[in-house]
Amino acid sequence: MNKTEKHFRMPKSHPVLCELTIDAMKWYRFQRVSENAPELNIVGYDDPENGEITVWVACASEDVKDALEDGWN
Repeated sequence: MNKTEKHFRMPKSHPVLCELTIDAMKWYRFQRVSENAPELNIVGYDDPENGEITVWVACASEDVKDALEDGWN
């Protein structure tokens, strides 16, 4: 599905959308990390393809998004 076709319900407390492509083997670790981070909220993800998974995360701020991108890209 083309990302322009995606629609996400963004929490008001997390207005910044971050799109990450991560190694599918790290998916469960990413989920655990985000569960313990109230500044993050996973709003969508695609099925793994070619060993990678695309994840959309609602972030509490641009600073949170930048830190997330730095840590997972």
